[in-house]
Amino acid sequence: MLRIQLNEALVKEAEAFGDFNKPDMYYQFYPEQYENRTGSLVPFSLRLLIAELPGHVDKPELAMDRLYGMLDVIEKMLSNLNESKTEDGTGSVSEEDKLQSVRLWSGRRVRVLHSIVNCAISMKDYRLATKILSSLQKDSSTPQQERAVLSALCRLQLLAGNVRAANKYVDLGLIDIAHGKWQTTCPYVFYTWAD
Repeated sequence: MLRIQLNEALVKEAEAFGDFNKPDMYYQFYPEQYENRTGSLVPFSLRLLIAELPGHVDKPELAMDRLYGMLDVIEKMLSNLNESKTEDGTGSVSEEDKLQSVRLWSGRRVRVLHSIVNCAISMKDYRLATKILSSLQKDSSTPQQERAVLSALCRLQLLAGNVRAANKYVDLGLIDIAHGKWQTTCPYVFYTWAD
């Protein structure tokens, strides 16, 4: 519905779910079916979609509040995992499970941050968007991720009308080319210029 611009209809459909915190939205509500399983029945992608939804109907402040609420929950889960506890903090977790869960929730954290950046851009809060993208650039685990974020920062600066800052990001790509990183840099530099 979102892809075909039926935003108002989607908002009405989503109202039935509320904030997904009703007891029947958790595995624990159905012990005979799910035994000892804990957590939410609601997929992360649906939670994210519903959190972003107000931004598509001219209520970006509400979307921002919901996205920051999701981010708080994710950061609490990551904190628990870093202390070798389960996501909800009630038990302990093996090192292997901890690593898998940290990877999963770190990826989800990045997805929520991307949504916050998009929401900030729609609110014309370019400073917030720049701050978040800069932190994502510092946290990048691969050169490709870093270059993609630098490309986004360049486009953001152009959107904000800050040509001087945009040139800085293009120059970083050109420096990489000069250092022989042609294959991995070119798509990002040319993608930035094309936008």
